[in-house]
Amino acid sequence: YITFFEMTNFKYIRFIFDYPLYRYVNSMLAAFGLILCFIVKNRDYVKKIVYLWSLIGFTLIFFVFIADRYPSSRYVAHVIPVVIILIVWVANTIFSSIYSKKISFFVMLILVICIFTNFNERFDHLYIRNTDFGEPSAALQTVVNSQKEPDQMVIIARRLRTYYMQGLDPDIELIRMLNYEPEEQKYEYDYEMFLSDIDRSRGKDIWVIWEKHKAKHIHPEIQNYLEQNAEKIHGEGVDDTRMEIFLLKQK
Repeated sequence: YITFFEMTNFKYIRFIFDYPLYRYVNSMLAAFGLILCFIVKNRDYVKKIVYLWSLIGFTLIFFVFIADRYPSSRYVAHVIPVVIILIVWVANTIFSSIYSKKISFFVMLILVICIFTNFNERFDHLYIRNTDFGEPSAALQTVVNSQKEPDQMVIIARRLRTYYMQGLDPDIELIRMLNYEPEEQKYEYDYEMFLSDIDRSRGKDIWVIWEKHKAKHIHPEIQNYLEQNAEKIHGEGVDDTRMEIFLLKQK
């Protein structure tokens, strides 16, 4: 998952500066914090701004240019509080230098209320809705225990956790199902590619695997095909592993 400047996931910039206000406002306030470093004479104030920006900057560089992983806001959630602190601090500096303390306090109070309101609205998304992570240890062991010779078996998987498949023959072909890009409404591994892969794998055991919470990345027609033509080994309706595992045998 480390590429060293082979990736350019600029979506992480959007993820990081999406809070607590509008993205462009947040970006402008954060940038103005850097400008304040050359204006404010208070060295302690400057050190704190530099420290906050160092945390943000390192995260941006790592996830935008180094980490070889599909973009998700969850991976940078740890730095969002730092961004919020920076923006609130810079905003307070601006308003307190222009308006009276009462007006500045009132504006900051509104900003803090907005932050908590935003958090409250997304509480379900952060802590309740995302509880479908799979339990791969037992489910994937089924595949390992059922393995055949490399020329008799193929695995088609979405982000396969090979750590839980110790003992699997490394020569067995692994076909990776890639991402669904919601902005482009495009599946990087589409139904036609799937049909092509199973067609050239005739005569082999074809295992198709993904975690339940990653189902959005699997083309609906692929899911329908498997429900109708393959044996469901693990997953919804079979057990509670939250791992969707199908075995497809074609002559």
